[in-house]
Amino acid sequence: MKTIFIHDHVFAEFNGRFFSEGKLTDYTWSRYLKFTEELLVVGRRRLLKNAEQSLKLNETLSPNVSFSLINSISLIDRANAKKIDRFLEPLIEECDVVICRLPSFLGTRAFKIAQKNNKKTLCEVVGCPYDALKTHGSFLGKLAAPIVAKQLKAIMRQTQAAIYVTAEYLQSKYPTDGSWINASNVELKEHFIRASVSDVPTVVKFIGSLDASYKGLNDLIDALSILNDKGFDLKLHVLGSGSRQEYQKRVTEYGLQDKVHFFDPIPGGEAVLKWLAGGDLYVQSSHTEGLPRALIEAMSVGLPCVGTKVGGIPELLSPEALCEAKAPSQLAKSIERVLIDSDFRELQIEANQRKASDYLYDILQSKRLKFIETIYRQ
Repeated sequence: MKTIFIHDHVFAEFNGRFFSEGKLTDYTWSRYLKFTEELLVVGRRRLLKNAEQSLKLNETLSPNVSFSLINSISLIDRANAKKIDRFLEPLIEECDVVICRLPSFLGTRAFKIAQKNNKKTLCEVVGCPYDALKTHGSFLGKLAAPIVAKQLKAIMRQTQAAIYVTAEYLQSKYPTDGSWINASNVELKEHFIRASVSDVPTVVKFIGSLDASYKGLNDLIDALSILNDKGFDLKLHVLGSGSRQEYQKRVTEYGLQDKVHFFDPIPGGEAVLKWLAGGDLYVQSSHTEGLPRALIEAMSVGLPCVGTKVGGIPELLSPEALCEAKAPSQLAKSIERVLIDSDFRELQIEANQRKASDYLYDILQSKRLKFIETIYRQ
């Protein structure tokens, strides 16, 4: 049996070896390889210039996983998908089960082809395209938002099976007529890494792609400026790939050059957990989300956390730790409470660790495997 997994994720390639920043790894592939002899992964390609660039990435090592990647998806490709469909159709025809991680352009095209070819389909819903595109910032994104959301709603009505990463949020927006479960795609292994949160918190941690404006890093920088003007001595540590230019300009305007530090991507798993454990507070300032893995990881190491009221974040944090998105002044107030209220801080640390334990890999994997097995047996 052969399975195909399709998403817009960008994989790095060097000399025929394939790498990811940590979102899609051998742990991910193992859930499908329990039931299929071969797994073909379809996504986008980024060529690495040298081997050193791969050292901070996670390599797929499973001999049963192969890749078929496309170099780019242009606006023309999105408007007229014939070239993309010609790329996808022969790959899907030779597979028995089609797994579409959505929202994604490739996943949407693949689902339509799979339906035409009467293939078994499983859709993994990891975010809300309407929220993401509405907050993307571009005029074209705002125009596309209702169209893409409508496409996802139609797909979810037709798919045989679905896995949602949230407990309620995405199911309510994109319900399915097929069988479904909720299971986060977080791959949190049991660990004993713990943060030593200072009695006077000073280090704020943030993880997110710098090319994704909806992660709200500008809001967090604004909030940091507000708090430092009030006399708090805070440092912001940022971990993520992408262009730093826009953020560094903002940092310079506020005179925060010695307060904001950018870190290059590191391999997912223990390295990220140790990086997080060096902080006193984690902030998820997103404008839209599915269920943020980085937030769960931060909770698992015992960091107090602040987040916005979007996507699945309210499923993770208590109401007292939440604020409105795109509101730096509110974000600053929420952070300030963690800084000055030690009792609240301790309660958040304990609650966060308990909640994060719900997302341990072994627990979610067992639930997910039972559901996936039913799809293959149909």
